[in-house]
Amino acid sequence: MEKDRNNYNLPPQEFARLVRVSTSTLRRWEREGFLSPKRSNSGHRRYSLSQVKLAESHHDDAQENRSRLSKERVSSNSNLTNWSNLPEKGVLPIAGGRWVVPHIKPLAFAIPAIAGIATFVIFTFAPIPFFGQVAGSKIFSRDYTAGFLKSKVLGSKVVKVLASADARNDISLIFNIPTIFNQDIKAVGHNLDLGAGRITAGNVIYSVIAGTGVAVTEGQNPEISNTGVLSIGGEVGELELAAGEGIEVDGMQITNADLGSSQAIFKNIKVGANTVVSTTNNDILTIDTGTGVTATADISAKKITFTTPWTLLGTTIYPTTTSNTIATLGSIGVGTTSPQSAFSVGSSSQFQVNSSGDMIRLKSLTYSWPSVQATTNRQVLTNDGSGNLSWGSLLSVDVDDDTLDYTEFKDLMSLDAATDIALGGYNFSFSGVGNVGIGTTNPTYALEVAGTGYFGGALTLGTQATTTAHAVKADRSLT
Repeated sequence: MEKDRNNYNLPPQEFARLVRVSTSTLRRWEREGFLSPKRSNSGHRRYSLSQVKLAESHHDDAQENRSRLSKERVSSNSNLTNWSNLPEKGVLPIAGGRWVVPHIKPLAFAIPAIAGIATFVIFTFAPIPFFGQVAGSKIFSRDYTAGFLKSKVLGSKVVKVLASADARNDISLIFNIPTIFNQDIKAVGHNLDLGAGRITAGNVIYSVIAGTGVAVTEGQNPEISNTGVLSIGGEVGELELAAGEGIEVDGMQITNADLGSSQAIFKNIKVGANTVVSTTNNDILTIDTGTGVTATADISAKKITFTTPWTLLGTTIYPTTTSNTIATLGSIGVGTTSPQSAFSVGSSSQFQVNSSGDMIRLKSLTYSWPSVQATTNRQVLTNDGSGNLSWGSLLSVDVDDDTLDYTEFKDLMSLDAATDIALGGYNFSFSGVGNVGIGTTNPTYALEVAGTGYFGGALTLGTQATTTAHAVKADRSLT
């Protein structure tokens, strides 16, 4: 709101009406440096709302000063206290109170006739200092209401005299104090001469300012004329509108008389790289649907609805029914907008399946798979180190030394020849010729124990068994 108050958008007439002064007063204030308007782009004066309060205060102060100065002039120049000294011709001052006019009988008839006209003209718009020389200072020491009051001097005889006396047209009423009329003022057959003054009223235009392309003559009956040049399409002067085909012109109203046959409703419609061009008004634009897409036209609502087997929910698209399948001749990317194979997963297609159905890439490593199944159930896929996979058998040379832990044996366990089993740091080995070594990996006998042996039961050597504890009997010599 404060910003609007500081905008200079009020023309002089509107600003003068708000302040209750004339536009000439605004120009005088500008010359005095009290009020500074701004110029619009067209060069016209403009005022702001924030200046209204300042101008009103200045106007009220000026009114108060004029009223005070008038009273001071009346007080300082008064030298007449008895109105009976007025001459036969002259000025009749009216300021309220009692009228004492025993020696001015010829004036009695003229007073009712011209009081209203002269009072309005002189009292309101043209205060004359001469009145201050005639009226007494005591009369104007307070506010007065002008009017006719009864007088013992006049009485009924004066009324008769007024009825028969000749009217005097050379009597003037001069008022130099603010005056308020509570009734209408009517000047019959006469003019109101305001001199340089102005009438202030809500329904009166104070001035007319010519804008761009407009001329205004001077005087009380200004004539406004157009001085600009109107031109449309190279035509200058008074212009008239002519109706073309399918157009009706009624005064300043232009109406399309033909809503169809004389117009092309659409000109060009571009779809992708193709452009549909309308050559006549009768052209019909046909919307066809592709496979899996249906179009429904709602004539009452004037709309077309397209339906597909897919449903879009947020950023997720899925088939409308579970029986729908996804088929494409292109590539599908999951997590990527640039799939490198028929099916790619990952931002850089780390997992790929080609159009032949082969998994050619796994965790960014490239593979080539065999095109046939293995020939036996013991074959495994082998990698040549470059990602080329093939079926092959697992040989002993393909198995490095390892540890095999068993917690229980339910099936038969067989060991191939030349197998070395380490049990807690001790070797249990089978040689290639059938020797068994305990504590040694290279037994040279059928059973060779490296270290002290202990038998908790009988030990039979050959066919002879031991008969007593800690005794060894054999049918052969022991070395």
